[in-house]
Amino acid sequence: MSQFSTFAGECHAIDTTRGEASMMSTRGIVPWHGLGTVLDEDAVDSATAIEAAGLNWSLYKNDLSTVDADGNKIEVPNNYAIVRGDTNAVLGVVGKNYKIFENAQAFKFFDDVIGDKLAVYETAGALHGGKLVWILAKLPKTIRAAGSDDISDSYVLLATSHDGSKSVTMMPTLVRVVCNNTYTLAVSEYSINTGIKIRHSGSMEDKLSIAQERLKIVNTKLDDYQEKVDLLAGRNITSAQLDKYIEVLFPHNEKAKHNTRTENMRQNVYNNFEDREIKKTDGTWWKALNAVTYYVDHQRSTKGTDDTARDHNRMISVLMTSGASKKRKAMDLALEMMSA
Repeated sequence: MSQFSTFAGECHAIDTTRGEASMMSTRGIVPWHGLGTVLDEDAVDSATAIEAAGLNWSLYKNDLSTVDADGNKIEVPNNYAIVRGDTNAVLGVVGKNYKIFENAQAFKFFDDVIGDKLAVYETAGALHGGKLVWILAKLPKTIRAAGSDDISDSYVLLATSHDGSKSVTMMPTLVRVVCNNTYTLAVSEYSINTGIKIRHSGSMEDKLSIAQERLKIVNTKLDDYQEKVDLLAGRNITSAQLDKYIEVLFPHNEKAKHNTRTENMRQNVYNNFEDREIKKTDGTWWKALNAVTYYVDHQRSTKGTDDTARDHNRMISVLMTSGASKKRKAMDLALEMMSA
């Protein structure tokens, strides 16, 4: 096992609370900006991943209180602080029904869902002081666009928050290898609709059989996705079609005097489309789709008071909210326009 040098890169949001990056990867894969621990062998279970990624800490749900003008303690009813045990840092404030899912508990659920030898744990880590943790497992199946070298690997992601912001989320996803990116992209490529969410007021045990059944149909869904990729990668897109495609996805604001922001969005997508990547898929509908997904994942402006906040908000967007929705719309629209 080799240890990469620590880099407190706040703009990338990796947790460095313990003085080293809370992240691991396996099979010689260089982790995010060279951070964290690299295992020489596959992580065969979540316990190995948790230890290597520095996620072996506990959580506590503590009563909240404040003081009045005279210094007297006043309890804050029905509100609790989620406290990280090794640092005593408050990760979030939650209600009385909030249930803590420890890292070990959430990841053990992943073990039970995946089963023996179906997948290998490739990376795991924490963001923003432990407010968000994840583990990514690689499945054996790959997607290859129209007989080219344009390959997407298939994964299952488990992510959960400890600040009350998100449910435990498990979803299959694809990572386009040519982009050579990390967690932010890994959770943002076209997501197959077989995921599952567990609220922090619910039961993991009740969801286990459902999650196992959904994982079983991932290969079928991947076969369906392969057909769509082949269709998109096998059909060239005309200049007029590309113009229309981008205009529909990034419409002008009719109430605005100027649409500079929209025009900048469109120009970024055009530039992404013109970048030469893989010869056999350049100029195709598949390339147009990936021009949009790359913009959403890497170039779209994101709200936040600093780089750390913007990075966090971007990741949440591409995983669960507007970014993911935009890419689903881009896929559906490409298939619709191509077939028209």
